[in-house]
Amino acid sequence: MADAFHLFENRLEIIGDSLMESFENVRNESSAIIASNCLGDIIKPEKNMKKQDVLHFLYSKVHQNNKEDTIMKILVMHKVDLHELENPVKYRFLKLSPIFYRWVIEIFGPCSEITKVCFDDILESRVCADLYLQQNPGQDIPGDMKESTFKAILSLYRDYCNEKVPFRIQHLQYLTKSREADIIQPFFEIALPNILHICKDNASKNRSNNKLKCDYKNEVDVNEWIKRLENLDDTSSENFKDLLAKFLEKDEYILRKRN
Repeated sequence: MADAFHLFENRLEIIGDSLMESFENVRNESSAIIASNCLGDIIKPEKNMKKQDVLHFLYSKVHQNNKEDTIMKILVMHKVDLHELENPVKYRFLKLSPIFYRWVIEIFGPCSEITKVCFDDILESRVCADLYLQQNPGQDIPGDMKESTFKAILSLYRDYCNEKVPFRIQHLQYLTKSREADIIQPFFEIALPNILHICKDNASKNRSNNKLKCDYKNEVDVNEWIKRLENLDDTSSENFKDLLAKFLEKDEYILRKRN
């Protein structure tokens, strides 16, 4: 079924409803169930989705009260979550289509738990690629990964950071190992000031211009962040340590637990 919707995605506005009705009659299932099942199938990377049209169409058929729950269940089904870093680090592919991840940030914004779960997969793929290339300096692209796939990972990470999707404390196991400025700078420029509640002179202006900006009050107690940053181990990269030192010096902020 998903392949049929994918095949006719350029004509879904014309024949989409008729196609859905045909599947309803054949399978004796509601359009909402069919749409949910097709969404879970069509976002697999091997489906090679090129456009968001089919996602918009199928999502429109899911019951209004179940929309976010449906997407979250799909993420759980595909086991989109964080893993412990392996040693030596192995590069990994995105678990779901890059088109789906772009659609998620557009539909749900940066503060949704759905978006945060997708960011987990993007961040893990981005950092593991960086660490793999550190261990294999003769390679420009990890292993047998296609250049387009590698570029999609780079682009998605940058886009999610630019949209200010919150970092989780679990991300530190990845961020602290990276030497790549494009990976760790967004953490120091966007996330850490928010985590430590550092107020900039233009904070109110930024807040008014970014209604979707997320805060970290529900992520983890700030003391836990401070504890982790105070106790970086020997496996943390010098680049991460240097950026942390510069951040603290620039903002005149001393890491210490709060009462």
